[in-house]
Amino acid sequence: MSNVHTLKDIKNRGHRLGSAYEQDLEKKLRTAIDFNSEITNFNEKLQAEISEYSEREEDIGNKISQLNVSSTKVRSQLISERKSHSESQRELEAEVKSLKSNIKMLKREATLAQKASSVNKVQILSLETKIRELE
Repeated sequence: MSNVHTLKDIKNRGHRLGSAYEQDLEKKLRTAIDFNSEITNFNEKLQAEISEYSEREEDIGNKISQLNVSSTKVRSQLISERKSHSESQRELEAEVKSLKSNIKMLKREATLAQKASSVNKVQILSLETKIRELE
């Protein structure tokens, strides 16, 4: 048991209990313990902030995902509406073209009817003249 020492063994070879050296060591130990306590408190605060930032980051990530889904839906609707608009526009253009063609045809028929009417008037006048002559 040579490693075990008693106060009697170190009384004359070491520092006395309550000496300035011991008080200085105790002061340094208290300072180290206080500093360690401050570091622990600061670490706990940092951990709380990190946890809060992590929650915010997760919340922001969820919102970004929701916005991406909404954006995709809006794009899809816009594409669908553009296709529908294009189809409607083509149908309306075809209808306008058809109506213009009908207008041209009706104008021709009206012109022919007017010419026929003019011919008929001339014939009627000619026949009326012949009737008068015969009377």
